[in-house]
Amino acid sequence: MTRRFWTVLALSAALGPPAAAASLSPRTLLTVPGAAPLEVQPVFGGPVPSGTVSSGTTSSGLVACLGERLLHLGPGGEVRRSLPVGAPCAGLSVSPGGTHALTRTAAQVSVWRLSDGVRLVRLDTPGVTGAGFSGPQDLLIGSAQGVERLSLASPVRAAPTGEGVGALVTAPDGLRAVVTRAGRLQLLDTAGLGVQSALTCAAPCTLGPVAFSADGRVAAVQAGGELYALRAGYPASVVVRRTETGGAPLTGLPRRDGSVLVLRPGQLEVRDLQTGHREQARAVPGLQAAPATLTATERVLSVQGGALQDSGADLGAPRTLLSLPAVLTGGGLDPATGEPLALLPGGTLTAGPRALAQNVGAVQTMNRFTWLLTAGGSGGRVLSTFGGGRSQATAGLRSATRLSVNHWGNHAAVWDEARLVVVAQKTGKAVATLPVAGAARVTVSPDATRAYVFARTGDPAVVLTANAKRFPLPVQAGARYADVQISGQGQFAYVKVGGGLDLYRPGQRSPFAALPMVSDREGAVRYSPGNGHLAAVTRADDGWHLSLLDPETGRVTAVSPVLAEHPAFLAWSPDSRRLTVGAGLGTAVNNVTVFDVQ
Repeated sequence: MTRRFWTVLALSAALGPPAAAASLSPRTLLTVPGAAPLEVQPVFGGPVPSGTVSSGTTSSGLVACLGERLLHLGPGGEVRRSLPVGAPCAGLSVSPGGTHALTRTAAQVSVWRLSDGVRLVRLDTPGVTGAGFSGPQDLLIGSAQGVERLSLASPVRAAPTGEGVGALVTAPDGLRAVVTRAGRLQLLDTAGLGVQSALTCAAPCTLGPVAFSADGRVAAVQAGGELYALRAGYPASVVVRRTETGGAPLTGLPRRDGSVLVLRPGQLEVRDLQTGHREQARAVPGLQAAPATLTATERVLSVQGGALQDSGADLGAPRTLLSLPAVLTGGGLDPATGEPLALLPGGTLTAGPRALAQNVGAVQTMNRFTWLLTAGGSGGRVLSTFGGGRSQATAGLRSATRLSVNHWGNHAAVWDEARLVVVAQKTGKAVATLPVAGAARVTVSPDATRAYVFARTGDPAVVLTANAKRFPLPVQAGARYADVQISGQGQFAYVKVGGGLDLYRPGQRSPFAALPMVSDREGAVRYSPGNGHLAAVTRADDGWHLSLLDPETGRVTAVSPVLAEHPAFLAWSPDSRRLTVGAGLGTAVNNVTVFDVQ
């Protein structure tokens, strides 16, 4: 691929003039396949109403939320645009006419123009329970306070009105919405919020998949363990009863002929919309029930076997539109080969598509060593070193739940709710067992003489590994820190609670440099083995980045392009020339990026 170099611009402004520029060049983009959380909506193109906030062109294809990114795909599955959302996506809506997309996260609602990827609106919406388009440029936002209306033409916010809603999903044409309210399931007219169809859930009204018919007049909704059909102007009906589902997920896709296509794990059914009578049933081995939706021509878009597929109503002749990258929970490097390692949900450790180990709870690479914490065959935990695709068990703590490796990688710490054990790589034996209660994060000093313990409650402390004596952190008074990394030269990079980074020189109790936008998630800060760089995950208006700092001055020397999500891990090569990041680029669909560092 073409190499591009990224030097510091805005981030260094907070720290004064930039230091000697370094560079980060995306060397390799890797995709570890797997089941990523996905929500997909077809784009129903049409004329763009005059006066709308758009570029004057319609879009086609489909829009998907994939983890923390928004994808716009063409009809053939080609990626037209990949945009970082900045947090896990919890909801998606496409405007009538297909000019805009709305994404919802736990705390924000954003509106994007699909023609050029510009984010037009970003609203802070803590407590939001649903959001969607109610017209080409009109939005509905639901919360426990009621329903809020907003126009893109004049995005002035007003207080929510009406009864609070537990969930809200709008139809593709924007004319109707499904909401839950205090045990009730309702189909609303979005113009006046009048109820067009409703029922009381047989169990708590936890909303599952919602699918609308092509004309938006019918919604098939899973709620309270049952599949319901809500029809505008008609009573609601039960399509699949809870006694039939057995608690398994399912998705109903209402069709123009009055039937509902029902996707259940391993089975495809056709049922009557009004009576729920099962007209057809066919076993489909490996069939996943969700996510799934219908296009305007009633083709089925669904995720099967880790890929987004386009198929007919009988799921025959599927066409793969997009292979999905897996969600990563951690990773590192194989020290013998330099190959990236990725840890998947469920504990599978992979090198690309190859599974190397199972039941892995944690993996961490520091310098020339990689350590694993796995579940042993007898139910306890096993600490081991890893290289060349093989692991070698060491001493440890059978009840350990967490792992941390020091800067040189020659000592690892594992701990449970009561004890901390430090293990030497050279001998494979424990060199210290310390009484430590309720530790959230631990960092062992490069010489393994001290453990910096950050408890879930209470103040952090420095614990001497020789005699378990405890001391307060040697930091400025009043500072609240969640983690620390220590370089091979004894410099401290303290991560602030809530985000931010303070750098301390050895023996000093006041920071000589600070960077406010550094992530406080675990593993987001790493010194290079040669101590010449400090890598940190930083936040900017457009999303997450990887920044390099000069440890001598604390100034930012390089900033990567925007990443698709917060990295699951950072792993330096032993020569400090490559940095493997457990995140994709914002412009691609991958989940591991290897950067050249110069």
